[in-house]
Amino acid sequence: MRDALGTDAFFVPRDLVVSRQAAGPESRHHGGPGERTLDQAQAIAQQLVRGYGALLRLWPDLVGATRELRARGVELGAPVGDG
Repeated sequence: MRDALGTDAFFVPRDLVVSRQAAGPESRHHGGPGERTLDQAQAIAQQLVRGYGALLRLWPDLVGATRELRARGVELGAPVGDG
């Protein structure tokens, strides 16, 4: 871990570097054709953070719209279980 702190690799989660499709859900895959470049993984991380930021920015509007619909008697979903 100390070695990674001095590199850009520290800021990129390993699961963004290794393609799950190539590695499989239970794999401890290291290296090979399923690897993304560090630049590709960083771009994916940026897209994820950007998308999450967009969701957070719009969240108050989503809550407000949901409340308005509920006040008009519109249900956006159905109960999933007993309680």
